[in-house]
Amino acid sequence: MARKWNFPEVYCEIISYHHAPAGATIDPVLCAIVNLSDLFCSVRELNYGGKEWVSFNLSEEEAWQILRKEAPNLANLDVERFCYELDDAIPDIKELVRSIFNSHEQAGD
Repeated sequence: MARKWNFPEVYCEIISYHHAPAGATIDPVLCAIVNLSDLFCSVRELNYGGKEWVSFNLSEEEAWQILRKEAPNLANLDVERFCYELDDAIPDIKELVRSIFNSHEQAGD
């Protein structure tokens, strides 16, 4: 569908490989970022109807390995703290999404 709509090829790749970023050839790093974002959103119930994961181990994810290869300094990231900071942002993210969809619904009335 993305190709039919003439999306840039990198967008088509991200859509195609965001669940398997190692298969990406144009921009595997961006695919890895989208993959991990998708995982974090699913775990924190921000997936809005998509597939739900109960949990995941970041160090075991192929997307994390892609990012670490590209940015070795990620080895020093305090993953636990990072996850807590993400959790703190969840209410704001939910409110933002709610406001976007509410304004869209009101505009369609």
